[in-house]
Amino acid sequence: MKVPDGEPNGILRNASQLLKGVERSASFSDEDKVAALRRTLQLYAGAGLTAVGDRAVTPAEVAIYEKLKSRGQLPVRVILTWRINAARPVEQVVSEIRASSWTSNQGDDWLRFGTFKVTLDGGQSVGTAYQRMPYGSFGRQLYGQPDPDARGTLFVEPEKLYRIMSAARDKGWQLTAHVQGGGAIDTLLDIFERLDREKPIAPSRSHVMHGSFMSEEALNRMQRLGVIADVQPGWLYFDVPALKRVFGIDNMRYFFPVRSFIDRGIIVAGGSDHMIGHDKNGAVNPYNPFFNMWATITRRTREGETIYPQEKISRQEALKMWTIWAAYLQFGEKTRGSIEPGKFADLVVIDRDYLSCAEEDIRRIEPVATIVNGRVVSGRL
Repeated sequence: MKVPDGEPNGILRNASQLLKGVERSASFSDEDKVAALRRTLQLYAGAGLTAVGDRAVTPAEVAIYEKLKSRGQLPVRVILTWRINAARPVEQVVSEIRASSWTSNQGDDWLRFGTFKVTLDGGQSVGTAYQRMPYGSFGRQLYGQPDPDARGTLFVEPEKLYRIMSAARDKGWQLTAHVQGGGAIDTLLDIFERLDREKPIAPSRSHVMHGSFMSEEALNRMQRLGVIADVQPGWLYFDVPALKRVFGIDNMRYFFPVRSFIDRGIIVAGGSDHMIGHDKNGAVNPYNPFFNMWATITRRTREGETIYPQEKISRQEALKMWTIWAAYLQFGEKTRGSIEPGKFADLVVIDRDYLSCAEEDIRRIEPVATIVNGRVVSGRL
């Protein structure tokens, strides 16, 4: 869009390739990248994490992880998600999947592949999540979007998505997609249902990633299919105050409905979607597991409001989301996720009793020591 004098007046979305004349950031050597990754993983260990999932790796990034592993410098166990570039013609994408040697559970107990992923829609806080309802439903322009019928962005049309997911399924992959808006969730579940008619999808432990805007119908479909959930409830705290002004609180009834997941027997793993910044509490999407457990238990926003308290869960259930249920999503429940004979010696010593401390103190829990494979990798005993 342009105003009468010719100056642009609008917002460019998902158009970074159109930028001209922007200076590129400094390049980094492979050794720089190895060192940076090692420091980041050490921060995760310091936060009390013994295993992490990197949910968007490319071949170049896999090589960096493999260098760390070959040197014995992984402080935590890492499960990799291959996020393929699905913007290309479908024949190219399918050909790459079939030619790749990668598949779920390839690797060892320190570094292995978990999931195949496609980015299906955009972000809920920038107006590109693909929703069930138009962003203009409330009669005002939102996110600089002049089209009152705009529902966000669906990056991969359904038939193309089916062909990509079908090829990955045939290769033996666990399947997922970045889906935030309700329309994107429904599209992914449509594809899962189609695949399930050909071969049961539940054994693959395929799942909905993020799934911010659920619905009762989507929950019931997940239950029927045996599809599980990978959620980031920290967004309850950070994003709800803004989102309720966009959609209205009534339309957020199933925003991260963790109680509804659990009551339906849907396995739900907790995570952070850590993005930018190094501080466990101050980063974009903080990776402090105890803050995220607290957010799931209290459903309290940064404005102090409790969002749909009927979706609260217990401390024990929240703990399972970051331990045994997360291990289940990663096909690791037989060797980690709980402290018992025969499993890896992966555990965290904390500074107070998670089950009995004041509820507000859950978010303030600090690890004293993080132990992986019987070795202290952060803190001290």
